[in-house]
Amino acid sequence: MANTTLTADIILKEAHRVFKNNTPFLQGMSRQYDGSFAAHGAKEGTDIRIRKPQQYTVRTGKTINVQNNVESSVTLSRSTQKGIDLSFSSQELTTDISRFSELYITPAMNTLAADIEADILTTAYQSTYNMVGTAGTDPATALVHLQAGAKLDEFATRRDGMRSNVLNPAGQAATVDGLKGLFQASEKIRDQYNSGNMGQGLGFEFAMSQNIQNHTVGLIGDNTALVNEGSGVASGDAVISMDDFSVSAPTVTKGDVFTIASVFAVNPVTLDSTGKLQQFVVTAAATGSSNAIADVAVSPSFVTSGPNQTVSALPANDAAITFIGTTGLVFAQNLAYHRDAFAFATIDLDMPDVDFKAREVTDGVSMRIVRDYDVFNDDSIYRIDILYGFVAVTPEWSCRIAGN
Repeated sequence: MANTTLTADIILKEAHRVFKNNTPFLQGMSRQYDGSFAAHGAKEGTDIRIRKPQQYTVRTGKTINVQNNVESSVTLSRSTQKGIDLSFSSQELTTDISRFSELYITPAMNTLAADIEADILTTAYQSTYNMVGTAGTDPATALVHLQAGAKLDEFATRRDGMRSNVLNPAGQAATVDGLKGLFQASEKIRDQYNSGNMGQGLGFEFAMSQNIQNHTVGLIGDNTALVNEGSGVASGDAVISMDDFSVSAPTVTKGDVFTIASVFAVNPVTLDSTGKLQQFVVTAAATGSSNAIADVAVSPSFVTSGPNQTVSALPANDAAITFIGTTGLVFAQNLAYHRDAFAFATIDLDMPDVDFKAREVTDGVSMRIVRDYDVFNDDSIYRIDILYGFVAVTPEWSCRIAGN
C-alpha cells in the first residue's frame, strides 16, 4: 500500500497513544479537562478550584444541630507547559505511521511522558504524609501493601475499585517475587510469570513506573527532636518549632515525615482516635541553628475539633518527635493512592495561525502540535505541547510505600 502524507491529526493521535502508555501514575488519578478554552485556547497561569469532600459531625439526641456547609477546596494552577521540539522533512512525513512512530514519536513522547510524570510524582509524594514500609528496603511482602491499604481505610478512603499502587522497578520485582502465587488464581500466576508485573491484587491495581522519585532525608542527626512550643500550638496551626536535635545546624527537607508523641490520628468520619500516631510531612525545607529549627511548615494542620479534625490532641511542649529515615538517607517513594487523592488538569493551548496544526483531548489530556518553517535554515520545525497543573486534593487518600 502506498504511503500517505501524515497529517497533524494522525501524528497527534499516535503521540497521545504513546504518552498514555508511559504514564501509569497519571492513568490512576483524576484527569480533568476544561473545555471552556476550546475555541480560543489559553496560556499559562489559569487557576481552577477543586472542591474537597464535605465533612460533617453526627448529632446525639433529639435536638437538632444544623451544620453549615463549609466549602473546602484546593487551587489547581495550570502553570506548567512542557513540550518536545522536532525537525523532519516533508519526505519523512510520507513514512508509514508505524515506522514514523518508531523513529520519531515514540522516543520523543517517552521523554516527555517521563518528564511530566517525574514532575507530578515529586509533588505527589511531597504532599503525602502517610507512609508504611522500611526506608531503604524494597517492599517484598503482602503485609506492607496491606498496611498501605489499611492506612487508606483509616482515613475513610472509598473502596470502589479505584485504588492504585505504583512501584519503581526494584519495588515491583521484590513484590512479584515475594507474592508470587499467594492466594492467586492460576491465570493470575501465569500472567505474573509471563509479564513480570504484579497486576491486580491486595485491593490495588498495581503498575510500575521508572519515574518513582527518591527522597533525601534532611540533616536531622539521630532522627529525634523535641517540640519547642512554650506558648503552645493552636488548633488550626500548620507550623511547629523543634529543638534538641543532636546536630547544631539541623535541616529538614520538603517531604520528610515524622510523628509526635501522644498526637494520634483520628477517623475522619467518627473523629475517634485510631490509636496510631498521626504522621506529618514537612511542606517546605527549613534550616536551623543551635540544635533547633523554628516554624517548620507541616501537613496536615493541627485541628482538634469540628468536622475537619485531624489529630486527637495538640502537641505538648517537649513532646518527642521521631523522623522516618536517617540523616541523608535516599530511598524510593512508591505510592498507593485512590483516584481522587490527586488531580491532573490540562487546558487547550492557543492555536497559532499556521497551516499545520492540531489539538486533541484524549482521556482528559489536551495536547497540541504545530509546525512552522525556518526560512533561514530551510527546516520544518514541529512542537508538541501540554499545559497542565497538578494538585493533591485529598492527600490522606494516599500512602507512600518506602523502598530502596
